[in-house]
Amino acid sequence: MKWNIADLVFATNGEIVASLATTVNFSSISTDTKSLQKGALYIAIKGKKFDGHQFIEQALQNGAVVVLASEDTNIKCPVVKVADTRIALGQFAKWHRQQINLKKLVAITGSNGKTTCKNMVHHLLSSITSNKEVLATDGNLNNDFGVPRTLLLLEKQHQYAVIEMGANHQKEIDYVSNLASPDVSLITLAAGMHLEGFGSLEGVIKAKAEIMNGMRSGGTVVLNIDSPGFEFWQKQAKERSLQIISFGKEKQADFRLLDYQQQAASLSFRFSYQTITYSVTLPMLGEHNAYNALASIVTCFSLGKSVGFSIEEILPHLASFAGVTGRLQQIKLPNRGMLLDDTYNAGPSSMRAAIDVLVSLSSLSIFCMGSMGEVGEDSIHQHRLVAEYAKQKGVSYLLCCGEETKNLPKVFGKNAWWFESKDLLAAQAINLINAKQADSCLVKGSRFMQMEQVVTSVLEGVK
Repeated sequence: MKWNIADLVFATNGEIVASLATTVNFSSISTDTKSLQKGALYIAIKGKKFDGHQFIEQALQNGAVVVLASEDTNIKCPVVKVADTRIALGQFAKWHRQQINLKKLVAITGSNGKTTCKNMVHHLLSSITSNKEVLATDGNLNNDFGVPRTLLLLEKQHQYAVIEMGANHQKEIDYVSNLASPDVSLITLAAGMHLEGFGSLEGVIKAKAEIMNGMRSGGTVVLNIDSPGFEFWQKQAKERSLQIISFGKEKQADFRLLDYQQQAASLSFRFSYQTITYSVTLPMLGEHNAYNALASIVTCFSLGKSVGFSIEEILPHLASFAGVTGRLQQIKLPNRGMLLDDTYNAGPSSMRAAIDVLVSLSSLSIFCMGSMGEVGEDSIHQHRLVAEYAKQKGVSYLLCCGEETKNLPKVFGKNAWWFESKDLLAAQAINLINAKQADSCLVKGSRFMQMEQVVTSVLEGVK
């Protein structure tokens, strides 16, 4: 893309601090001098632990041609001054999104499953059309800082965008939804995640509803009829005159999940729409992924009235979906069962879902559990409930790491340990597997725990 500094001034209501600056063009946008490209706009973001204004000179040395700043500078370069550069980033992203003539923009949120659904919808749309036509959120750029950066990657060849929207406090999804103006929104589930920012499950439910606030008139919202909050979301959608398509096990669901079967390395399920029953098999594990797959099917189908995606056209492409790194990825252990890498993140509901998968694969199982973050004041109790669930479901060994898991061996009872480090935890898992006391292993914890290090160690240590 190529932008003019006048576009930036118009979108952000900024002030040019340089003579003849209206003639300057820039072709990329960066908030990081390390990844900045020549000919870029450098945005000096001020955060709690850093101030991008301190790196303006470095940005210019690396090839920046325009600077967006909120402080006075003496640099010899065109500068657009605004009150808040983070807000200005969003304003420019919103303006840019309006310049791109997309067929549809899909927004996805939910306590669990949003990244898997984002990747799956991206995969399906790219398979049906062309990968060059579909832009999707990269990694976890799903907050008030990441969504604007994703929108600014839209180019003229893009026909569709799939934007993940996460939050850890109220009004964050409202903000990014109004930047993106979704045509279709999906709410996967409301669960007890990020309670520190929302206070309660009711707070989570209300926050997820914010995705509808920026939706275009006549848009479609895809809702999980089995999730807490469905009735509230349904009411909010009706008040906004949005079309509603529901999915789930309830008989009233538009797309009804009938049943599912777990095989060693794949998942099969059936669903019905109107009077027709469809069968799906995909290389994933867990009932929760039957929900994710059905949600993704419904989301793509909801685009069909204007762009022609039928269920029959969508389903064949599910078989080639490779999943998401760190989300119940299956790794075969030498002469053993499976190592399940579910280290991307964790909350109470996703912990239980992963445990269900583990015990379906093996009767001799290890659960390597790291702490869960942002589960609120009830954190110790929530960790206890996960340990109790693992015991109830028949997990053979519980190996814990993280301050919040210290007392879980007492909860689980025999064959449970707490370790001060991930290295010690991994060593015990390796010993159990090599001694043939267990053959399958689940590794899971919140992002800050970096439990993927346990995965690496186990793979290296198992004989």
